[in-house]
Amino acid sequence: AEPTDSMAFSQYGNTSFNVQTWDGSAWVTQATVTGNNLVKRTVPFTAVTTDRIRVNVTGSKDGSTYISEVEAWTSVGALNSASAGFGRVVSNTASTAKTMAASNISSTAAQLNGLALTNGDATTVVFSFGLSSRYGEESTAVQSPLAANIAGSTVSTSIAGLSCGTNYHFRVNVSNGTNPTVSGNDLTFSTAPCMVEKNDTALPLMYMAIDGVSKLPAVVDLQRHGGPAFLAKMVKLLSSKFETRLAFSKQTATGAVVLDGFKGGKLVFMPHTPQSGDSRENGVYEKDGNLYQVVIDGLSLMIAPALVHLDQLTTMFPGSMVKIDDNGVITATFQGTTYVVQPGIAVQQDVINGRARLVGGMDGVFRFIDAEGNSQIMYPAFGEQTTLRDVLQQLDPSTKMIMQANGIAKVTLKGEALNLVPDLTLGVIPPERIGQKYWQDGPNRYRFVHRQAPDTSHGFTAIQTQ
Repeated sequence: AEPTDSMAFSQYGNTSFNVQTWDGSAWVTQATVTGNNLVKRTVPFTAVTTDRIRVNVTGSKDGSTYISEVEAWTSVGALNSASAGFGRVVSNTASTAKTMAASNISSTAAQLNGLALTNGDATTVVFSFGLSSRYGEESTAVQSPLAANIAGSTVSTSIAGLSCGTNYHFRVNVSNGTNPTVSGNDLTFSTAPCMVEKNDTALPLMYMAIDGVSKLPAVVDLQRHGGPAFLAKMVKLLSSKFETRLAFSKQTATGAVVLDGFKGGKLVFMPHTPQSGDSRENGVYEKDGNLYQVVIDGLSLMIAPALVHLDQLTTMFPGSMVKIDDNGVITATFQGTTYVVQPGIAVQQDVINGRARLVGGMDGVFRFIDAEGNSQIMYPAFGEQTTLRDVLQQLDPSTKMIMQANGIAKVTLKGEALNLVPDLTLGVIPPERIGQKYWQDGPNRYRFVHRQAPDTSHGFTAIQTQ
């Protein structure tokens, strides 16, 4: 409805502003308004000749700004746009976003809230969230997309799969086809504490916030509560599994457990996702690649490949965004390129020079050497293993796929034994391939859509084996 001259606002309005015109070299203030509470405000000032006019907002209710329209008038009526050069001017003010406090917070879920003021085209509303103000995760608002010129629409989204007892950052973002994306203020919330059994036998989780890391599994602290007892039995089981004598060395601040005595060096892994009520016998149960599940006295724990010092890797690449999957695969985006790698569980000792570094080998495989001289292979890996399986089963429902420790997928496809060697980086989806789940882009070369990184695809080379 068209606002009247007396219509007032109680929230989301402009309380003070300057009306300015362009004199050919600078903006000149013609009138200043303070203490405004009107939706529609008429501002008189001495007539000037100009081809541009703007409203510079200096104060607003609840920190939100929105202008839908500006009209320029003479004392006898509205200017004619054809003869005067301007008349009714619809503002090109960008949409406005305001992040509001999270709600419905539990140990693993929360509702993110915000306020979106749109202008121009229909507007998309997306929330960013993560362990730091670099975010890394996104969730589209339930109300998105919003219609054009919507004033003060409350928006929200529900997110799950969070770590208990953890602090998260989030903000709301609005974008449309007319103006650049506008982001709201950064806010934080903390999930409810993790539950620990009173008998002190439970496996507690570690509360971590690693700069640049937006996603981590629920990593277990094996040095508190029931952790040390579980760890002692696990070391014995792993020693039997790998037919060597292992000894606990340390668990780092980033959750990695280091054991001495593995292949002339060390064994490192990330313990995560504890579960109770496992009826299997005590033992180490192998999953794909280097992923194992340890069962001890009814408690189970996943152990996956890890870097001894993940924090040193992220520090090497400021501004990077890193995600760690349950199987230990690292997906890292830096300067527009996304890398997918899997660290080897074997750690060798290299020269200690006090700084972390990446070293490329003749075989194209990198080694990460941290400041303590711990050297680990970084294999190219498949980050979307479920998607790859789906693609292969569409080609052959009887396909069998086994992920190996070096990141290669060993498959049998239509009776042919193949090794699928993944690319180190993700690539774009060509316009002609949009809508396809997979395609061939060269001799023995294939690509499939990567779900976790929108608008990207992962390539691999299929090599026939004997």
